[in-house]
Amino acid sequence: MVDAKAAVRNFARLTVAGGVGQYGCYEALDYTPARIREGEEVAIVRAYMVHHQGMTLVAIANALQDGAMRARFHAEPIVQATELLLQERTPRDAEVSHPRADEVAAAANVRELVPSMPRLFTSPHQSIPQTHLISNGSYAVMMTAAGSGYSRWRDLAVTRWREDTTCDCWGTYVFIRDADSGEVWSAGYQPSGVEPDSYRAAFFEGRAEIVRRDGTIRTALEVAVSPEDDAEVRRVSISNLGSRVRDIELTSYTEVVLAPPAADAAHPAFSNLFVQTEFVTGIGAVLATRRPRSPDEPEV
Repeated sequence: MVDAKAAVRNFARLTVAGGVGQYGCYEALDYTPARIREGEEVAIVRAYMVHHQGMTLVAIANALQDGAMRARFHAEPIVQATELLLQERTPRDAEVSHPRADEVAAAANVRELVPSMPRLFTSPHQSIPQTHLISNGSYAVMMTAAGSGYSRWRDLAVTRWREDTTCDCWGTYVFIRDADSGEVWSAGYQPSGVEPDSYRAAFFEGRAEIVRRDGTIRTALEVAVSPEDDAEVRRVSISNLGSRVRDIELTSYTEVVLAPPAADAAHPAFSNLFVQTEFVTGIGAVLATRRPRSPDEPEV
């Protein structure tokens, strides 16, 4: 799109280096010395990823059809609605405020004088999501009043999360389903978005709690982080406030990452390839591990 002749020369160099196979370009040419066999100049990653092949086809279509795929993308109403954001520029002269040493010391002392007070919210709808952080120093859980958030262990993201004040649709969730009527809602508000008859989110010093009522079913979701072990606990209590028997199903859901948040945000589809899970029948648990990409990388 910028320098077509240089791009063609670059593809010719990739072909000479062995970067083209039966189905197009291979995934990568690895020049890391530790991975190159003796007598060779490059280690060819002989793999094809279908989404990369698709990106190649889209790029070819753009080059041959004068940006036809770009035009189709910008013709979508959902893109046109937010197109103005593409014109925004990062401010160059933003001032940075650094607190004085006496202000930092004063803030630390005030904490001991003020007793722990819970923060209460009677609605999941706020212009800016209200958040709560629970941590034991190495394992942390962040929750919003709508029930979204993330889990992190040291510098690794345990679950997938994106900072989105509009949708707030990332986190660990518990879905509740009425087996008779087929109705489905969440233990919090997100991600189903079903409006409850009553709703209360309470953030305490060491835990978070969301209580909602849907008809005659009352659910209470409690989330806490262990002070001794790097673990979180989520408990859902269900109360039937009606007079008839109810058949309720619970399903938990989260997207496991086990990698630095920045690495996952850069390429989530690629990150997913290294996460594998297994069900341990004896203890009724699901174990998730991240396969190392090299012998030197520790297994998570």
